[in-house]
Amino acid sequence: MGLFSFLAKAVFIMSITSIAMAEASPSQIKDILQRPLIVGASVSADFLTPSPGKRLALKYTSNDQIKVIARNGKPAREVLRSVTESSLKDRTAIIGIDLFFWDSFGGSIQESFKALENLKTLSTKLKLPLVLGEIPELSPQFQPHARNLNAKIHELCKTENLCKVLPLNSMLRKVLIDGHITQNGQRYSLQSLLPDGLHISAPASEYLSERVLELFIK
Repeated sequence: MGLFSFLAKAVFIMSITSIAMAEASPSQIKDILQRPLIVGASVSADFLTPSPGKRLALKYTSNDQIKVIARNGKPAREVLRSVTESSLKDRTAIIGIDLFFWDSFGGSIQESFKALENLKTLSTKLKLPLVLGEIPELSPQFQPHARNLNAKIHELCKTENLCKVLPLNSMLRKVLIDGHITQNGQRYSLQSLLPDGLHISAPASEYLSERVLELFIK
């Protein structure tokens, strides 16, 4: 790599970092979402509808610039084996909205903690904005690890301004209380948001994409 290319890359990385640290304005979001990595399970894999992360990114970049590492029904402790420093070297952000959902159902929570910590270490080292979704407690009796994993996600992100948490479980509780969300002036019930009880619909994906955007610009 020539000196000019090295300096240009360094300036770009510094720019991305300063934008994220300062909570980016709408005009700066494009830099953060130029080449995101979307990582997770079936929602991130666009099951039923494009994921919230992809919907948001496509407003600022082209589909060929978006990298997706997602495995239907797989926990993060398995999915993240494919996320290495080299796979992140050209990325500008990491979005893992449903990344730890399946970890909540069982298996080694210590391995899930380690996978989470390793991802956080990588994102910090590379100065990449990281968005992680809370685990929604859709079936609490079958999700023994949900609360501990959510607590760990919040704990790790609390000390790092580049790390943001999408409060999916809080959103779910609010929908259960209110009976709906309002999106573009229209009300959507929980059934219309989760048509099969597990995967999100297009309106839900759009709603969540806007909440991800707010994490960067609030």
